[in-house]
Amino acid sequence: VLLPGEKVPELPLTEEFHMSRTPVREVLNKLCEEGLLIKVPHKGFFVRKFSEKERRDTLEVLAELDLLCAKKAMPFLTEQDLRAMEEAVAKIDVAIAFLNFSDFTVNQQRFHSIYHQRTNNRVLADTFAHIVNNSSDINITVEPEECSPEQLNALKRGNEDHRRLLQAFRERDEAAVEAIIKSHWKED
Repeated sequence: VLLPGEKVPELPLTEEFHMSRTPVREVLNKLCEEGLLIKVPHKGFFVRKFSEKERRDTLEVLAELDLLCAKKAMPFLTEQDLRAMEEAVAKIDVAIAFLNFSDFTVNQQRFHSIYHQRTNNRVLADTFAHIVNNSSDINITVEPEECSPEQLNALKRGNEDHRRLLQAFRERDEAAVEAIIKSHWKED
């Protein structure tokens, strides 16, 4: 995982993907065009760091998209969907307990993608996923040995939101879904 501001190591990428530098640089230039990397002449490519305003703006947009997904999906969620979301919540609990941020991320994405897919609106679900996948400053990048008690508590609170959202989906309570999602995406 490369953090915002870190240099992208070109040579290891060429070795890992068994490619020459030219196609690797073409990909890196494409990522620059998409706003994910910055190219510094004579120094290389660096992961773009978003400003605090861009970060807050991104969270605001994600909250609205997530809420729209939830509202559109609610009538179509099946018991199987709800059980799968419940399983994701349980796996997130385990991931937090063992500081396994890879499993945390996979199951967090799984939880949201279950109801995002039930919107029957591919553009909406894909737009949400695109923003999350292309916003390195909002994703979990902490290493287990660097996880502070505050960060751990924030992860636990986030998963408690998932638990509450799941219950609101079960009860088909649109007002509760809206309140939970708005709170979930709000920064402490």
